[in-house]
Amino acid sequence: MSKRGSPLFYKNNRSALFCILGVALILRLIFVFYYDSREESYWGSADLQYDHIGTHIAAGKGFYVDGNYLEGLGPFFFGKDKLYSIRSPLYPYLLAALYTIFGRSVLSVGIFQSLIGSLNIFLFFFIGRKVFGQKIGMATALAAAIYPYSILHDIRIFDTVLFEFFLGLLIVSILRLVENPTWTNRFVTGLCMGMAANCRLFFVSFPAFFLLFLLFHYEFEYKKISRIFFAVVLVHGLVLIPWIFRNYSIHQTFLLSIDGGWNFFLGNNKRTIQQIQQRREMDETVKSLIEEFPKTMARLSEPELDRFFYKKGFEYIQNNPADFIKLLWMKTLGLWGVLLNPSGDSFWKNILYSLTYGTVFFLSIPGILLSFREGRKYCLFYLLFFYFTVSYIPFITLSRYRKPLDPYLIMFGIYGISCLYQKISRQKNPGKTKG
Repeated sequence: MSKRGSPLFYKNNRSALFCILGVALILRLIFVFYYDSREESYWGSADLQYDHIGTHIAAGKGFYVDGNYLEGLGPFFFGKDKLYSIRSPLYPYLLAALYTIFGRSVLSVGIFQSLIGSLNIFLFFFIGRKVFGQKIGMATALAAAIYPYSILHDIRIFDTVLFEFFLGLLIVSILRLVENPTWTNRFVTGLCMGMAANCRLFFVSFPAFFLLFLLFHYEFEYKKISRIFFAVVLVHGLVLIPWIFRNYSIHQTFLLSIDGGWNFFLGNNKRTIQQIQQRREMDETVKSLIEEFPKTMARLSEPELDRFFYKKGFEYIQNNPADFIKLLWMKTLGLWGVLLNPSGDSFWKNILYSLTYGTVFFLSIPGILLSFREGRKYCLFYLLFFYFTVSYIPFITLSRYRKPLDPYLIMFGIYGISCLYQKISRQKNPGKTKG
């Protein structure tokens, strides 16, 4: 990592960085205005659960999804006219704020998320510079600015761009924390961790992997680790308390979201293998299974629904252990594979994704392998790759779930190319010392 106190970026690179940020913003805005003229395709390709919740909040009706909206299955299936604890809270509240101030429009959402996407480029530069060096940080910023998957995805109604922002802030805060574990840095790290979890609730379990990182980084200095860890986790928990209390006041029991049980069932049933092979939306699975569920589901509360879906998923695993192992592998490929998952509705979109992400993925492999020589320096990224994998594959996996990690794959890819270039240069100039 770079020495503490080094400048954020040198004057001769300042213009280049701001040009990159400008390119990132312009490319995203081009597609915002494109979709503004084709609103139907914009909203039709969005995750409308977020949009519906945001609309309800902006109208003063509260945080909920209409039961008869959810995948068109109707209140018979879930037994509820309204579902109050579905989806993570932060992104819908952000949409509600945008709708309240600017109205519900492609421009209000797209322009704001384009700005967030451009800020993410700056975070990727800072992280790349901090860990890999100034040149790799700058190259990462450029690659991330023109990365097609980010350009198209950042402006859509998905939580991805917001989660990327808080994940980037969290990585920056952790890098600062291990350099200087002040109380301020502990507080900021816990705050960023909690905000990331509020954006994607699967991230609520990240403190366990953060502890592994601390153990590895500080080489089992237990007293130092415990002082840092418990302070960070305390703040992380405090950030989550409002959502937990809100759900408890509604259901009179602990519940983060019914997404957990729902996605666990989607990832573990007799139709899942076929759905993965066809790279279709997992939610379509349920339409072929409705008749197998009891009508008594109509009497279940949301916490009971959550437990019901977990139970159905575990029953499938218990009865089909070989298929479960096969599914874990298939879902790992669905998360990291070079084919867009689920498949896009455009042949050229699928090709563009496979060519660009495939290049990033395969170039990152030698970079990651070479980085093992200084494993302690890069262990935070290793743990993030591992955490995302083990957190998602028991449930369902989509390409967009992995997308927040793509910039860090880009860093390793550029690092690998840099190492190869340096090796070739040394062979051509054996007498030249490293400068």
